[in-house]
Amino acid sequence: MIMLIAFAAMLMGQVIFALLSSMLSSIENATEIVNLVAMIAFQGIYIGTYFIYVKQRNIKSAFDISKGLTVWSIVASVAIAAICFFCFSGLAQLFETLLNSIGYVSVEIETSSSFSVVLLAIATVIIAPIGEETIFRKALLSGAARWNSDVKLCLLSGVAFAMMHINPSQTVYQFFLGSVAAYVMLKCGNVLASMMVHGVSNLLAILFSYTDFGSKVLGFYAENIGHNTLITFIFCAVLPICAIAFIIAICRAIQKAEKNKFPEKFKKVLYIDQNTLLPVYDGIICGDLDIFRRRAELRKQFIREEKSGAFGKRTYEITLAMYFMITALLWIATFAVQLGV
Repeated sequence: MIMLIAFAAMLMGQVIFALLSSMLSSIENATEIVNLVAMIAFQGIYIGTYFIYVKQRNIKSAFDISKGLTVWSIVASVAIAAICFFCFSGLAQLFETLLNSIGYVSVEIETSSSFSVVLLAIATVIIAPIGEETIFRKALLSGAARWNSDVKLCLLSGVAFAMMHINPSQTVYQFFLGSVAAYVMLKCGNVLASMMVHGVSNLLAILFSYTDFGSKVLGFYAENIGHNTLITFIFCAVLPICAIAFIIAICRAIQKAEKNKFPEKFKKVLYIDQNTLLPVYDGIICGDLDIFRRRAELRKQFIREEKSGAFGKRTYEITLAMYFMITALLWIATFAVQLGV
């Protein structure tokens, strides 16, 4: 629900900024600056939506930053971000090559001045990881923890994250980045870990876009992937498979360290919110210690409320379906516009 509300609010914000941008289009570089400021503002909408929602309902995510994080998890998160960038960029390039082959041309963010680059860095390396990880990892996975399956949770988060960007050329990479960030957060028990994965990945993207070395590497990808069979196989099959296996191994190792130092992060508590009388699913915790003594009673109440339809499984599925329907339509519309259909 938080994800759907936040995305709807962000769309309303986009309309406002689009109107503002058109009004200032005659001023040199004004549209560019407005778009970059809008990127930061949209993340503010995400963050604001989350905190208003949870404060009104007196709930707290099990993945809060306050839950602690070991040094090893921080180091691993940075390393995993680099692995994502270098090992999944091939698949992203292959998908973009396929799009280009049918006439689709991706739209890049314009940065014609140093100030624009600084704004872009602030928006993508600092603000976006905070806002987007709060919604698409912290909130979404807390609510979806009933699935009790890391694979399902990660795939759900990856697809939701990729569709949110409404950018066909970024879809593949954002799916892998979102899925990996979700897995890292689940294993570390702290959203800060996924924020670091997200932020470092975006930082690498900026560095490679604005340096000579990065331009040469990206040029190599564009010239060979989709055109050279051996290189395509290595960068689009071998490296991604190795990366996934390595990330899983790293995350399992750091989870052991996290459980040893912060065992309370991995306790799954179920309780009924006292303000709304709605069930709060596994993955959400509160400060009420009496919950442990009343767990069996509350679980029975949860089952009764779910069967009666009080934000039960059907409501949850409808909420997700609405989000994916909206984002899919916007994705298709963006794709069609770029093709000139």
